[in-house]
Amino acid sequence: MSTHRLIGHAVAIGDRRPFMSALLTLDPEEAPAIARERGWRPEDLEQLAAHPAVRGELQAHVDSVNATLSGVEQVKRFAIIARDFTPGVELTPTMKGKRKVVIEKYADQIEALYQRDA
Repeated sequence: MSTHRLIGHAVAIGDRRPFMSALLTLDPEEAPAIARERGWRPEDLEQLAAHPAVRGELQAHVDSVNATLSGVEQVKRFAIIARDFTPGVELTPTMKGKRKVVIEKYADQIEALYQRDA
C-alpha cells in the first residue's frame, strides 16, 4: 500500500471491524514535490491532505492494490493524515509503525471511516 510516492506510511485497520480501512500519511518531502510537478495548489501538507486530486490519486492507487487482494483483504475506505508518523511516537527507532499508538492517536479518524454511509 505504501509504494506510492505520496504515501509516507500506511496502517491497515480491520481487527474486529466490518471491513478493512487504512490510514495513509503524506510523505513530507514527496507530496509537496508532486504537487509542484502537477500544478496542484496549495503545496501545504494540511491542504494537500484535503485536495481532491490527492484523494483521487490515492484512491486509484488503493484500487490497483485492491485488485491483487481477496475481497476481505481489500481496503474499502481510507483517511489521509497530513503529517508523517514520527520516530519515537508512532514509529519505533527502526521505523516500524506502533499500531496501538497509531490506533489510539487517530481513533477519531478511524471511527469516522466506519460511521460514513456506505
